[in-house]
Order: sequence, then structure tokens, then C-alpha cells
Amino acid sequence: SNPFKENSFDLIVCAEFLEHCLDYSPIIQEFNRILKKGGIAVVTVPYDTPLSLWRPLFKVQCFLQGNVLGNDYYKAECGHVNHFSPKTIIESFAKRGFELMEFKNHAYFLIAIVLKKK
Repeated sequence: SNPFKENSFDLIVCAEFLEHCLDYSPIIQEFNRILKKGGIAVVTVPYDTPLSLWRPLFKVQCFLQGNVLGNDYYKAECGHVNHFSPKTIIESFAKRGFELMEFKNHAYFLIAIVLKKK
């Protein structure tokens, strides 16, 4: 059974989580289910594209912490299994009933979006 009733929340905040989920589609669908019509989702993910500033710095950090210092968490790239651009994260929510209200690109390190449930 679902822990939350349908249409029960006005706001959901999802920060630095979706990049760790093998299949994040059901999570976005759950956001849609539990948000009230017109409800807001605030989402952040790393700006993880080949041309972003975040990716090369993250790769260096993972190499140093993982391979040089032997930290297995960093060897596994901190559990990041998804790589988002603004287009991919916005389209993922648009396909599941959300409308983009605001987008922020924080120095090509972080994508922050505010979406409204249609």
C-alpha cells in the first residue's frame, strides 16, 4: 500500500537524489500522484554533461578519493547512475504531467528546477 494519499501535498523537495536511482521514472510518477493539482516540486540534480564544470571536477574528486585514498564510495562515483542535463531532467518531468515554472543553472554545477503539477 502507498504511504501517502493521492493529492495530499502542496510541495515536494527532491535535492540531489534522482542521480542515485536506477529508475527514477516511478519516483516522478509518485510525485505526481501525491501532489495536489497545481502542487510544486522543487528538484536539484548535478549538471552532469561532458561540457559542464561539475563533471570533470567530480571525476577528479572520485579518482583522488577512490583510487588514491582507497575510498570505495568514490570508486563507485558516489552511487551516481544517472547523468542529467537541463533538457533531460525537464523532459523527464514534462512527460509525467509537470510544467516548468523556473530553471536555474548554478555555474554549470547544479540544475535547480521548480515545476507545477498540471
